[in-house]
Amino acid sequence: MKAAREAGQNYLLRIVARILGTYDEPTGDHAEKRAALLAPVVKQNEAIRHNIRTRRSTPDVDPKTGEEQLPEEAAGGSGLEETTPTNEG
Repeated sequence: MKAAREAGQNYLLRIVARILGTYDEPTGDHAEKRAALLAPVVKQNEAIRHNIRTRRSTPDVDPKTGEEQLPEEAAGGSGLEETTPTNEG
């Protein structure tokens, strides 16, 4: 599996290098062709990034309390809101 992944990465790098080398002008037809040819690579990278972010191995932690947050609590706010304690005693 690891060898297949490395081979795939090598092919991907070679394809990207060829596209960048062939369509190297910063504007015009080259830029359009380069963007069209690289679009599937960008789309795949974004999907991988999204997948990695949604499968975090470590939970979010509230910086004020140190307690782990459930996914819906972490998504509900930035963690920067000021909270007022309701019971001070």
